[in-house]
Amino acid sequence: MTERSVDARLDAYLALERLTLAPVSEAAGWSIDWSSYRAGLLESIQTGVVIDQWQGDTVTALATLKPITESHWFVSMLILHPEHRGPKRLSGFLGEIQQVLQAKGIDQLSSHVLKQNHASIALHNKLGFQAAQENDLAIAYELKLESAHFARLLRTGTLNPTG
Repeated sequence: MTERSVDARLDAYLALERLTLAPVSEAAGWSIDWSSYRAGLLESIQTGVVIDQWQGDTVTALATLKPITESHWFVSMLILHPEHRGPKRLSGFLGEIQQVLQAKGIDQLSSHVLKQNHASIALHNKLGFQAAQENDLAIAYELKLESAHFARLLRTGTLNPTG
């Protein structure tokens, strides 16, 4: 495993964010202040949990989690690089996330998704997140980790809702 400096990690995370989030945010009419965004990522590294996968110098998957309570955490990012997507890669990444969730005793996740982010909405639905609130701009999701759907997903490694 390659040891990366915090700055190198932040730069790679921001590159992935610019690739995936910037177009969605712009379509939603949001402008991203990248220096503030970088500060938020640094806070995630220092106080939350960051789970990442790399291929060479490219981050291919990224999840950041922040505590709301001891057992309820907020998913501030869940990103798969567009060139590195697919059920097999996602299943492996979810397995890494599950290990962290179990180790920390996390049993509930929350997440917010811009309505323009159709890929993220589809992923949240496949993972079993339930829409808790909605406005013109975004959807607030909740997921109880003991849900039958999520448990089956982790057990079988399939994203097929009927599989």
